[in-house]
Amino acid sequence: MFRHGDLSTEVDKGPFFFSLASFILTGFFAFLFAGKGGALGILAGMILFIVCLASGATLFAMVTDRAYIEDGTLFMSYMFKKSNIKLEDIHKVSYKDEVYSVYDKRGDLVGTINGKLTGIGRIVAELDKRNVHFD
Repeated sequence: MFRHGDLSTEVDKGPFFFSLASFILTGFFAFLFAGKGGALGILAGMILFIVCLASGATLFAMVTDRAYIEDGTLFMSYMFKKSNIKLEDIHKVSYKDEVYSVYDKRGDLVGTINGKLTGIGRIVAELDKRNVHFD
């Protein structure tokens, strides 16, 4: 789901639809309970609204967390931070705590990629094929 070509990570369908359903249902029930009035209804509405915000944030994070290779460039994105680097300008990629950190030839951190993403193996295989050094 939400792929950017053959060499791309993607969003898992199960967690995506679960988060989407949680977001919609808790939002609906939050307004339903809060509209009933009374202290208990308002409290239930507030709690459901907090769950709705949390599932919405999770959904947004899932959709924006991606990496893909296009035209010899590695694109990395998470939330509002986007970065890219030409494959020949990558000095090394290190893997620690299930996160791939991409460094340029000066040794500066360019971006990170979540190691748990679906399709990350294709990205890593392409980087290895292009002789990128892994730590």
